[in-house]
Amino acid sequence: MVVLTGIFSLAYVPTQLIVWDNASTTFQNIVAAELLFRFGIVSRAHVMSVLFVKNAFQRYLLPRNLAHPCQQICGSLILRRDAH
Repeated sequence: MVVLTGIFSLAYVPTQLIVWDNASTTFQNIVAAELLFRFGIVSRAHVMSVLFVKNAFQRYLLPRNLAHPCQQICGSLILRRDAH
């Protein structure tokens, strides 16, 4: 669902509404297709909220002893060097 709303809000809506060389035409397109513009805003907000919740779950609900993979590799190399 997130992929579909992402494609809709990031690819379809701008191609239908935005004319990069003419701001007045862009404004007219937004006024003419107000519902499409509103759906684009809602779908982009949906994608952002899903990403926010995913990051919150990943950051705060995973066990604290899982370090970044690079830190684990560097830590093991340091421990090996000190052991010799």
